[in-house]
Amino acid sequence: MADTTTAYTMFRDVVPEFASVDDDEVKDWLDFVAPNVNVEFWGESWAQAVVWRAAHFMKTVGPGASAQTTDAAGPVTSRKAGPRSISFGNLSSSSDSAEEREWMTTTYGRKYLALRRSRGY
Repeated sequence: MADTTTAYTMFRDVVPEFASVDDDEVKDWLDFVAPNVNVEFWGESWAQAVVWRAAHFMKTVGPGASAQTTDAAGPVTSRKAGPRSISFGNLSSSSDSAEEREWMTTTYGRKYLALRRSRGY
């Protein structure tokens, strides 16, 4: 497993939502996800992948979790001006795997997927 020191610094820079979370708890989350992030696959992007994975899990099952955890609003599919109404489509498609649909439930998961796709996966 690679050292999560760089991931910790990056996490604090790019995930302001968890600024109030204790340093040790952030480090615990980074250490928790790090073994599941393959250094050989991710290469120079390893720390970033660890950050997005940790933030995703913190949002879904950790200190950022709530009854309404998902922030996966899709594109606007309808509008109405008075008395205001708006509808959002679904971000996932029928071709998305169950794993991808899970990642799509948070902004951090979507960033993880985008990074993974940029690596050719």
